Amino acid sequence: MPKPTIMQRLRKLNRFYDPLVDAAFYLMIVLMLYSKGLQFLMPPEEIKALPTSGIYVTLFLITWPLLFLLVAARFMRDEFAQKIWSKTAGTFTYFVVFFPLFFMLTIAAFGTDAFLWFEAGGTLFDDRLDTPPPPDVTFEQAPREVTQFVMFYGLVETISQIAIWSPIIFFAIYKFYRWRDSR
Repeated sequence: MPKPTIMQRLRKLNRFYDPLVDAAFYLMIVLMLYSKGLQFLMPPEEIKALPTSGIYVTLFLITWPLLFLLVAARFMRDEFAQKIWSKTAGTFTYFVVFFPLFFMLTIAAFGTDAFLWFEAGGTLFDDRLDTPPPPDVTFEQAPREVTQFVMFYGLVETISQIAIWSPIIFFAIYKFYRWRDSR
């Protein structure tokens, strides 16, 4: 009897795909709720001093890459999961294309004032700057170094949030399709 190849052995992992998706998805949701809840309730210095912050970081650093692996791990999906994954990928593509348009139209309709509650203090500047400009200074009047830092920090923060939330959104769509097809 021939020895099974690596791919044949990896295909046996397909029975673990959906349980791994469920576990990683729900754990990531709990971690994000925990993180956002703490950010709402406590200042950053106190959050870092919590004994649970090490556990949070460890779980996050395991779960987040696992979600990306599960998106890419075709060898772990059976035919049913692959069919649902394909539908999810199509829907996610529409989301990626149309969400920025929806966001920009919302800003155009309601103005930037609708989004000021995201900002600490309602200013364009980050609180983490050593010497933030006074609140009455406009973006155009701020020193060039400050505006470059704020714009760069904003870009980094945007990419970080996209990287964190995109696999969560992908698997939320996947789980919806799986639930709908199982009924």
